[in-house]
Amino acid sequence: MRIHLFNTKFASLPFLNAFSKNHDVKVYNSQENESAKGKGADRFLDYSWPTWDGTLVHDEPVIFQGLVRGTKEVHDVAVSEGTDWYYFDQPYFFMKDYRQSDTGDRWYRICKNNTQKNFLEKSYKKVNKRFDALMSRLPQNCIDELTPKPWQYDGKHIIIIPPSYHTACW
Repeated sequence: MRIHLFNTKFASLPFLNAFSKNHDVKVYNSQENESAKGKGADRFLDYSWPTWDGTLVHDEPVIFQGLVRGTKEVHDVAVSEGTDWYYFDQPYFFMKDYRQSDTGDRWYRICKNNTQKNFLEKSYKKVNKRFDALMSRLPQNCIDELTPKPWQYDGKHIIIIPPSYHTACW
């Protein structure tokens, strides 16, 4: 099977390569457009794919990382063509250098045909087993950070956390 790998970031390449290593891989590298210069945060939205003709093959999956550097164009073509796509991004846990400092585990987040997981597992045993396995390998300070605190009903403030600029643009 051929996989189309859209490379946007050097730090992500080892994860994307590992994911696709047993397949025929066609790699496309993003390139910052000349018009991106001096645009501040908007420059990350002004990228193109010089070697990609803008088409995809229905039964050849696509992988890409992040919401910037031209990935919106890849996403839109994949969705319109009904092509499976795998979205890679920073993990929810241990995102600094994609590594858990105490165990050395490497982390990355992968979603199929979405940028976020958008369903609940049907098997709580499966979820609990995976979470318990993770927690059993971590030191107490990490366990404390990952354990949800009880819901507070008597506070005076509500925190609203909007999406990042790039997420909102995507």
